[in-house]
Amino acid sequence: MNNQPTPTHHRIVPIALIILGLPIGVFVGFLLVANIFFHDEQPPNDAALVLPDINVSTTANAFTDIQKLDPDVRAADPDLDEPYTDEKVDAMLAGGTWDEAYVTAIVKKYGQAITDFRTAASQPVYQDPATARPSQLDNNYIPDVARSVRYISKIIAIEAVQKAKSGDVSGALTEAQEIIRLGDLMESGQGTLIEWLVGGSIKHIGLAADRQIALETSLTAEQARATSLGLESYRGTPDGLVRALKLEYAYTKNYVSQRHDLGQIYDSFFLVVNSDDNSVVHRSTTGKVISALDATGVTRFYYWPNQSWRFLVDRRLQDIQLAEADCRTADYTPTQPATYSQRNGLARLIEPNTIGKLLADIGSVSLGGAATKQCNESLAVAATQVALAVSAYRHDQNKLPTTLEELVPTYLPAVPLDPYNNQPLRYLPAEKLVYSVGPARNDIGGSPVITAWQQQDNPSFAVSK
Repeated sequence: MNNQPTPTHHRIVPIALIILGLPIGVFVGFLLVANIFFHDEQPPNDAALVLPDINVSTTANAFTDIQKLDPDVRAADPDLDEPYTDEKVDAMLAGGTWDEAYVTAIVKKYGQAITDFRTAASQPVYQDPATARPSQLDNNYIPDVARSVRYISKIIAIEAVQKAKSGDVSGALTEAQEIIRLGDLMESGQGTLIEWLVGGSIKHIGLAADRQIALETSLTAEQARATSLGLESYRGTPDGLVRALKLEYAYTKNYVSQRHDLGQIYDSFFLVVNSDDNSVVHRSTTGKVISALDATGVTRFYYWPNQSWRFLVDRRLQDIQLAEADCRTADYTPTQPATYSQRNGLARLIEPNTIGKLLADIGSVSLGGAATKQCNESLAVAATQVALAVSAYRHDQNKLPTTLEELVPTYLPAVPLDPYNNQPLRYLPAEKLVYSVGPARNDIGGSPVITAWQQQDNPSFAVSK
């Protein structure tokens, strides 16, 4: 009989297995019990976020013409790299040193792109055919916005200023109007948030061209009044932004509906796009491991599809509410959105739908910046109307008006209102500027016009040199 004692190292192994296995067993037992007593909620009601299908014309659609711009630009300058920018053009549009020869050369260089841009601006609608059936939107869809469209709008803007300097003020105002109209078409079509933002950017380029025309030349009273009346229809409205938000929701919903397990949801946060064929490629295989765990039911407690979907619905409805808020009362200060996950660290192990809540928080963004853009559009329109009227008044009276009321009714039908407080724009004749109280609605007497007005406490615009 062998009475030799069991070696210590032989006893350590089972003890270690018990120590390691006990918490794992307790954890697995917890998940089994939790999956019995805790359940996902019913699917949310998203009827308020559903966009209708629309019919898209391919023969009278600005989208079709805009697609020609990138090939036009590459044909004119094969060496031009993205992003398409021209610091010299930007400087001249901001009132910097004028280079007539450079303007003439660059306008000639991109003549075909300018022609296609103007054709697009003359169309009745801008509609990406891929977004015509929101419920069927391809989950790999990438908005096909011509990368050069903003660049060409700046070239046309600088050509408009050139015409004004040469005495063709009517032609200059017409070209600026074309830029504004195309931007408005992109904003008002049933497009993605990216297309809405690009459209707004183009519209601001056209409005800036109008203000530069007013600074560089003198308008007649008829030109000022007619242009101001024409700009009224281009004030910012929430309609385009709301449609863009609903389309973003449709895209996300279609994506999630085609990825039923947690691993595929995880992978949706780690996607890259193959620039050669626009195919979507995953960065890692982690999602496959999670999918395997999900198939066993182990992760069911930590990911509830319906509740996670409801988080998306709730947030998008909040975004739309902010987009539709009155510029005079809405709180546009950027804030961190409310988080869904309530616990930290290891405590998340006992919180239902922890993964769904974390994914909802990761995907959360503040819409404050986008929502203020439509208010800023109304402000830019109002400031442009004043700049045009002051130019005409200066032409007739050989001086600046003492108050904006002097511009009514010859040059303006009424003094434009500040969208942030619904009162007339502030006017400082000595400083030669008009200004708004801004999103914070705090009147500090205007801001220096040497900085970008969108970042100013009191957005300010020059009305005379």
